[in-house]
Amino acid sequence: MKRFAVLLCLLFAVSFMHADTINLLSSGGYYATVYSFPAGSLYSQYYGTGIGIVETYNPQNGYYAEAYGGTTVGSITKFSNAYLYSSVWQGSLSNSVFNAKTDVFTGTFALNGKTWHLQESFYPPNNGFTYNYNGYSYSAYSSNVKSATLTTPEPSTLGLLGTGLFMIAGIARKRLVGQQSYSI
Repeated sequence: MKRFAVLLCLLFAVSFMHADTINLLSSGGYYATVYSFPAGSLYSQYYGTGIGIVETYNPQNGYYAEAYGGTTVGSITKFSNAYLYSSVWQGSLSNSVFNAKTDVFTGTFALNGKTWHLQESFYPPNNGFTYNYNGYSYSAYSSNVKSATLTTPEPSTLGLLGTGLFMIAGIARKRLVGQQSYSI
């Protein structure tokens, strides 16, 4: 009963957890372009083979993000270089990934001592084209951005989550040790 009361209190405290979230779609005109480079393209040495560049731009608020140097395995592309610019944020993105099946681009960056997570979802492609001149070839498609957010968890959220995980692990360990002692 004591454990149940502690667990109930923990669940109540978790309900107050939240994260700072910024909606980047507050002003319209947000679009994305995805560039792919075939293995024989002279561009592939700079941008990677498969999906090599993902760009998103909102001219209303001056927000611009770009990832390049992609390595594509299946439908997942990881980028070696990525950055974002706006009137508020400027810097490098790390762990930048694009999922071609779901058309979702993600990355993280640090600002004012917080780690922010960027996630952008694209609508299905609405405009595609190919280019090929003297070995410099690529395909590209453009799309509108469906959703774009920046999120960072509050430090208290992380503390509550860590405390809850330790508590659950302790309860599971006690039950596991209790079951083993009866089976002897």
